[in-house]
Amino acid sequence: MSDASDVRGSGPLVFPLRRASVRRVQLLQALGEHGPIALALLGAGVATLRSGAGGGARLLAVAELAAALWQIVTFAREMRETVHIERARRAVARGAVAVEPVAVPHLKGIVWPDLVAGVLLAVDAWHRYDQTGRLVRPQLVLATFMVLVAFVRGRFVGPLRLVVSADGLDYRPRPWRRVVMAWTDIASLELSATELRATSHDGRALHVPAARFDGGAAMLAEVRRALPRLAPALASRLADAGVLSSP
Repeated sequence: MSDASDVRGSGPLVFPLRRASVRRVQLLQALGEHGPIALALLGAGVATLRSGAGGGARLLAVAELAAALWQIVTFAREMRETVHIERARRAVARGAVAVEPVAVPHLKGIVWPDLVAGVLLAVDAWHRYDQTGRLVRPQLVLATFMVLVAFVRGRFVGPLRLVVSADGLDYRPRPWRRVVMAWTDIASLELSATELRATSHDGRALHVPAARFDGGAAMLAEVRRALPRLAPALASRLADAGVLSSP
C-alpha cells in the first residue's frame, strides 16, 4: 500500500464509515431537502416572471432561479461524492485497492445555498404580502426553516467519517455526534491494528474502532504513516515518550 502522502500530498485523510446504507440515507436526506427548496424557488421565480412584473421584482425572480440552480448543483455534488465513496468502498471490499482518502465534503460552517434560498423566499413572501396583502405562511415557514438549517446542518450534521488533517482529528460516528480534537490538545495517542484512542489534556476521549471502516486495519496504518507529516511535533513527542504504541 502506498504512502497516503503520495495520494493527497499535504491534504487531509478522509475515511467514510463502512455502512453503505448510511450514505444512501444521507443522499435521500439531501434530495428531500434540496428538491423541495429548488421547486419552491423555481415556482416563485417563474410566477413572478410570468406576471410581467419589472424592476426589483424581476431581479428577485432572476435571483430565485439562480438560487434554485445552486440548490440543484449542490445536490449533484453531494450525489457525486456519495457515488465516489461507494465505489471506493467496493474496491476496498474486493481487495482491489488499499484504503485511500476520498474528497473532503464541501459542507463546512454556514451552508450558503440554504441561507441564500431562505433569504430569497422570505423576501419573496414579503413582496407578495406588500402587493396583495396576503401573507404566504407556508413559504415564510419554509424560509425560516432554511435559514436555521443553513447555520445548523454544516456545523452539527454531516457525513459519518474520520478526518485526519493538519488541524487534528475529526470523528463523526453518528449524524449528531462529533468529536474534534486538535493535535495541540492531545495528551496521549494510541494506534494499533484494531483501534485509535486519543485523550486530550482536559480529559476528553476519542475512540475510533477499526471495525467501523472498510479495511480498518489498513486505514489505521495510513494514519500512522501520515502522522509525522500532519502532526510532526506530536509524533516526535509521543515517540520520545513511548506513548505512541507500535502496531
